[in-house]
Amino acid sequence: MRKKYIITGPPGAGKTTLLKALESKGISCMEEASRKVIMREQNNNGTGTPWQDMNKFSCLVYQQTMKDLQSRKDSIFCDRSLLDNAAYLQYADLKNEIFLEEFDYDRYYQRKVFFAPSWEEIYEQDEQRPEKFEELNGLDKVLIDTYRQKGYDLIFLPKKSVIERVEFVLQHVESEKTKSIVS
Repeated sequence: MRKKYIITGPPGAGKTTLLKALESKGISCMEEASRKVIMREQNNNGTGTPWQDMNKFSCLVYQQTMKDLQSRKDSIFCDRSLLDNAAYLQYADLKNEIFLEEFDYDRYYQRKVFFAPSWEEIYEQDEQRPEKFEELNGLDKVLIDTYRQKGYDLIFLPKKSVIERVEFVLQHVESEKTKSIVS
């Protein structure tokens, strides 16, 4: 199984757009489990969404992520990780789920994480992202703190075009490959 590079950040910061651009270059990426869960819950009139039942949502995202990790073993990048769920629970002042605390993150994820910061100019609300931009104030910090507490090194994506972000990410990944060959 290939360890994945995580692309994380708050909603609407350009993560999915970046991953789609990477895929268009033939790079295998794992899509966001959270959005799949939200869409499924909405289609089935379920309550497992972040704004209805965050704990149920976390369990469903965990299950979906485990399926995706097994079926997408070749993926190089992934849209978020289970650490995002831990951060969201903390952001909502809810207790962390034991399965998030005990999960073997190092088995599945690279230590370098790409972080897309809040970017109001590109933020768009939709059915799976109903929050207004202002409602997400402080989420960046919680996500950053959660990743750093687990020992991940964050690489902050520039607020630039998708093409420039793709080049930025690929340069960093190539740099990591070179470092591991030299070491």
